[in-house]
Formats: sequence, structure tokens, C-alpha cells
Amino acid sequence: MSCEMYKVCKIRIYPNKNQERIIKRTLGACRWIYNHYLGYNIDSYKKGYDFTTAYEFSKLINELKKYEDNYTWLNDISSKAIKDSIMNAEKAFKRFFKGKSKYPRFKSKKDKVNSFFIIRDNIHFNTGKKNIINLPILKKVRIRECNYLPDNSLLSSGRIILDHNKYYVSFIYPVEKKDKEILTEGIGLDLGISKYLTIYRKDDKSYAKDNFIYDKKYKDLEEKISNIQQVISNKANINYIRSLNEYMKTHEEQPDEKQENLMKRRSYATSNIRKLQNKVTSLYNKKVNYSKDKVNKIVYMIAKTKPKYITIEDLQVKNMIANIKDKDNNHTLHKYIQDSMFRYFRTRLEQKCKEFNIELRIANKYFASSKKCSNCGNKKKDLTLEDRMYICPECGMIINRDLNAAINLCNLNKYKVI
Repeated sequence: MSCEMYKVCKIRIYPNKNQERIIKRTLGACRWIYNHYLGYNIDSYKKGYDFTTAYEFSKLINELKKYEDNYTWLNDISSKAIKDSIMNAEKAFKRFFKGKSKYPRFKSKKDKVNSFFIIRDNIHFNTGKKNIINLPILKKVRIRECNYLPDNSLLSSGRIILDHNKYYVSFIYPVEKKDKEILTEGIGLDLGISKYLTIYRKDDKSYAKDNFIYDKKYKDLEEKISNIQQVISNKANINYIRSLNEYMKTHEEQPDEKQENLMKRRSYATSNIRKLQNKVTSLYNKKVNYSKDKVNKIVYMIAKTKPKYITIEDLQVKNMIANIKDKDNNHTLHKYIQDSMFRYFRTRLEQKCKEFNIELRIANKYFASSKKCSNCGNKKKDLTLEDRMYICPECGMIINRDLNAAINLCNLNKYKVI
């Protein structure tokens, strides 16, 4: 099969207690070897030695596993997972050397998301019988969903993932690009807060979709998170007052800043507060998954119409947040922009456009799509965020601000193709 792109299938798995121990032990070993490789190269640099590649370090570890007592425990860990962890550390260094990322950081046990590599050998599943898959290291593992698993023969590799106390397996497999079958005209797409997106098509048809952050389910999750966080804050405040009273019984003066900060940190270190914090984490994950699900459905809804092209703005989310914080100090709008997941939308749209063979056009980041009149081309410089209707002072056209931006994007002549 001639393939031009790869897809990832990620499903949740339900390992038993023994399999959980294996996963956590493998993740711990991968984290340890990753940090060991970083530390080894840092020490080598300080001593004036050359950079040690992943291949050279992997050979060194294989030798140490045979003779050194401190390394023999690695013999019980998957060698493929160990090698992949070393290669990931090398990639982090190379990205830093090229100026594409910051200096590699050491991994921590507190990291919420961790994963390790598995090869395609011994990955088997038969969706016609039971919801069970066979994975390397773990063997038979139960799953809940199996309808969208790819063909066994197509798999190239996979990963076992621990994400906030939930376990997943992801598979990478090749797919063929869909034939370029254009059914509709090109569209301009404008993202916003009140309306998540506004679409304008060349045949004068338009469509708007409400933002999911105003859905009842989303608001209920946010309210639950807020209520629990308030309870945590109250409990921590009570614990701090108790600690302060105990301190004052043995000291005549108020605690200094260092001691006060230590007491505040300890006020959160109780079993009840940790349980509540775990609930907050679980609810937050539900909120994020709800948002991703909504974005994925919106993107698929757009792609399945198979437009000739899609034109969007080059949204710089970090700059948008920074500008709002500096100029207006509007924390509510700041939060709405973050919760709307515009960056995730852009990533998923790029993937779907490649899959459906749709041309994705990106406008220049300085293109003022909202301020330009879609009828006469006049630029209204004094347009503010509060102005939801665009009233052109030249031609007198009155139109919805987001629809005006979508029309300008649809008719854009200068753009970059992704």
C-alpha cells in the first residue's frame, strides 16, 4: 500500500494490579535513564569531553548492565523502551542545539503524563471476539472500545501512556490520503469567543457555531472545580492558623517569611486535602476531554464537506493573552481564550486537511480581517472588541463582525499554504 501519512489511534486500557506495577516500573526506569543521559552529557561538557550520542550511551548501558550491580536491575526492563528513552533525550539536546527549544529539563515523578515505547511484535487483537488486546510486556489487557482499532498488519509501533492515573495505548499506522474530491466552494473561517467559529462560503452561504465553553455540562464541571478549590483553600487556611498558634506558643516573635511560607505549604499536606486535589484533577481532565471532543467534532464537520480550500487567521494565542493582560487586564477574556483551545483546533484542522487533501490557507498574522470592510475594502481602525457589529463609515454596510472577518478571509489573495 502506498501511504503518504500516518495516523494515531489512542484507546484506554484497564490493566490489572500486576500490569499496573509493570507499567509504573518501566516508566520509572525510562525516566531514570533519561535523566541519567542528561546528567552524563552535562558532566562530560563540564569536563571538556565531546557530546555522547544516544547510540554510544546505549552501548555503555548495555555493558554496565552485565557487570555493575547498580545497573543490573535494568535487565528486567524492556530494552526497546530504554533505547527509545535515550533517543528522546538525544532529540531534546539536538532541538536545543538548533535553537528550536529550551535546554532539556530533568523528568520528575510528579509529571502527570508519561509513556514508554512498544514495538509492533506481539501486538495482537481480534475485535470480533472480546475487548482484549495483547501487548508486549503486559500481555492480555482489557479495553472498552474496539470499533476503530486499525488492522494488525498496518501497525508500525505504539506507546503505553499513563495520563493522570489513567492508562492508554496508542498505535501509529499508515493511511492513504483521500482522493481530492471537491464538492463545495472554498471557505473562510473566523474563530471567536461568543461564536466559536463563523464560516463563510464562496456561494454566499454562512454558518456560525456557538462556543462549547457556554454549554451547561462545561459550566457544571467548572462550578464543581471552583467549589472544591474553595473547600481546599478553607481547609488549608484553618491548618495554617493552627500551625501559627502552635508556633506562637513556643516563640515570642512572629515567624519570618521563610518559616511562614513553610507553614503555608505544610497546611496543604493533609490526606483530606490530597483527596480533594485528586478530585479536582479528575474533574479538570473531564473538562479538557469534553473540550477536545467538541473541537474534534467541529473540525470533522468542516472537513467532511470537502471544501476547495479553508482560510484561517494565523492566531498567536500567546500574544493575544499577553496583549489582553497588558492593555485591558481582562482576566475573564484571558480565561475564555485559553479554554477555547484555539491552538488545538489549528492542529486538528491541519491534520484533517492533510487527510482529506484540502488546501489550508493561513493569512498573514498582521492581516486585520475584522477591521477591513468586506464590501468596499475600507479599514476601520477604531474597531474595538466590544463592537459586535461592523458599520462601515464609507459604504454604510452593517454586518456581523465575525461574518465580515470570515468573508475577508474567504476572499483573501495573499496567504501561506500549509
